[in-house]
Amino acid sequence: MELINRNNPNHPYIFVSYSSADSIQVYSDIMRLQEYGVNIWIDTELDFHVGERWQSRVHAAMKSANCKAVLFFVSEASLTSSNVYDELAFSVSDAVKNTHYGNGLAFLPIEVTPISDITSYCFQLASEYSILEQNASEDSRSLSDNISLIRNSFFPNNDIKRFRIFDRKDISPLIELMRDMQVLSGEKTQTKLPGGQAFYDEAMELQEKNNYKDSIESLVLSAIQGYYKAYLSLGQIYAMGKYGEQRNVRRAEGCFLRAFDLGSPAGLYNIAQIKKGQKNYAKAAELLIKAASLPDATVKLRTNCKNGLISIGELQREEGHITEANTAIAAAETIII
Repeated sequence: MELINRNNPNHPYIFVSYSSADSIQVYSDIMRLQEYGVNIWIDTELDFHVGERWQSRVHAAMKSANCKAVLFFVSEASLTSSNVYDELAFSVSDAVKNTHYGNGLAFLPIEVTPISDITSYCFQLASEYSILEQNASEDSRSLSDNISLIRNSFFPNNDIKRFRIFDRKDISPLIELMRDMQVLSGEKTQTKLPGGQAFYDEAMELQEKNNYKDSIESLVLSAIQGYYKAYLSLGQIYAMGKYGEQRNVRRAEGCFLRAFDLGSPAGLYNIAQIKKGQKNYAKAAELLIKAASLPDATVKLRTNCKNGLISIGELQREEGHITEANTAIAAAETIII
């Protein structure tokens, strides 16, 4: 099923830069933009150019005089992606400036999940990855360095070059800006799909029949429609590497974050489990405390959060971190079941 309409290269358009780990969330948001008639170039275009080099097609798309801006989907996965950084760097390169009257492409950042302060967000991520990388050897650019490169180049001192970071829940300011850029083709489109719950129910039926491949496709379609249960299910599949899918922790976290963004506290709990598995106990505890405190948290979820904090405390005590262990256990005692 073709969800995203093809780019019209003869009309002004927007180039989309994102991490493949966020593809489900990004496709959902791109479909919303196309409903307003936004002319988009996204890497699904490469499916129609079999045999051509990926990088040459991407560079050609950005060098075109009709390419007016880069729409950058901001997330942990995209900030740590070397491919995304290379795309952003090329958007302001001399090769692009030569076809755009000496200017780089306009930079339009939009959040994949809520980000209140981009500089603090980047600093926190870079710090976390720097700690994880201390005992690891990497031949390529480190993840923390990649975050710093993007932050320094495109988000200096919390100032975004030319425009602000856009809220995915309220895209009207972004649409107005795109209208000024004349990238609205006038061809408003809307892919007719059944509701998210219908696809989710179909996925569950397919799982009962052990038809996992089609089940995942239905879950993706359900998630694109904005159904939180589909994001939770996909997150579990990617986190555990179930049903023939490769284990992909970043993609799992992205699905859990979008589930939380759609109103499910369980999304935070599941991310906490991932962080606990990575021995990032401080972050796991922070997420468990937050999940348990949310108004929509069920008794079962609060119980799981409480037990999770106790488990983290015991693990920290075994490692000799007594103060941190006591803090986690004390936090568990504050959770009312």
